[in-house]
Amino acid sequence: MSVSEICHEARRQARVPEIVILSERDALAYEPAGREVCISVTDPDKDTPLLSPRFLSVLRLAFSDLIEPSGLESDIIFNDRHAKAVVTFAHQWRDAERVVIHCHAGLSRSPGIAIGLCELFSWGPAGEIEQQHPMWNRRVRREVVRAGREVFAPAL
Repeated sequence: MSVSEICHEARRQARVPEIVILSERDALAYEPAGREVCISVTDPDKDTPLLSPRFLSVLRLAFSDLIEPSGLESDIIFNDRHAKAVVTFAHQWRDAERVVIHCHAGLSRSPGIAIGLCELFSWGPAGEIEQQHPMWNRRVRREVVRAGREVFAPAL
């Protein structure tokens, strides 16, 4: 049995969802094979992507890929409302087999969310995601963890 197969089996037995990080292009072509949900991240001025109807649920968020405010009115920075939506959605679907997270390129915002969720809910090794996606958005991760600890403090 490979390391990947062992990790998958351990997640299944522990009821920990697998995290899949995709670009928007790959997410558009993705077809869930089981109990899967999606966190869909787009830029504020972009159309909502048409994702598979096989997802049990999709959380749609629109925010800019920033780590600090830009001062531009058209930019929307990841904020408390976004972070609480992410952690509430993830907690609601913690029994899903897989959580697919996508953003435009799959390099910054979606890995930031994934790392935050892994840290917050012990959903796997966040360090592996950090290594695979070195440009991950630190603000997004920080806000997800902060909001999760605020919302679920007694339960964590």
